[in-house]
Amino acid sequence: MGWTLDDCQRRSAGKLPAVTLGAYERGERSISLAKLSLISELLQVPIEYLLSGAENPSVNVKERHIYDLHALSLMPSSAEKGLLMGYLTQIIHERGDWRGAVITLRSVDISNLHIIFAAQSSDSESDYLAWVEKKNFRVKLESNARFN
Repeated sequence: MGWTLDDCQRRSAGKLPAVTLGAYERGERSISLAKLSLISELLQVPIEYLLSGAENPSVNVKERHIYDLHALSLMPSSAEKGLLMGYLTQIIHERGDWRGAVITLRSVDISNLHIIFAAQSSDSESDYLAWVEKKNFRVKLESNARFN
């Protein structure tokens, strides 16, 4: 990208101070999941890329995911729901464009959630995409639907 640490600080509206980013680069400071997610969003790359430098993330999602927040709220509590809700809360806070009924996730978000689930979920629920399909809160759009 060719950005300096100051560029990152400016483009993140000060949420990622240059001095902090430098400390992450030098290994002098630990990074939280929230900060890693923020860097991932800023650079528009999956968290996996930041952690491993992989050229091709393990999950390649081309279509957007739209989630019904009401259906999601009615699901019983689980570790997986907690992970997703924490991530969605962060997105809502960062984007500031939440309307309350649905949320649209970008492909980088789906890749990040796949990695988070693989790292933190129980063995039976480590595949994020399979979990989403099983829980049925994703809004499915007809292929010929148009948005105006």
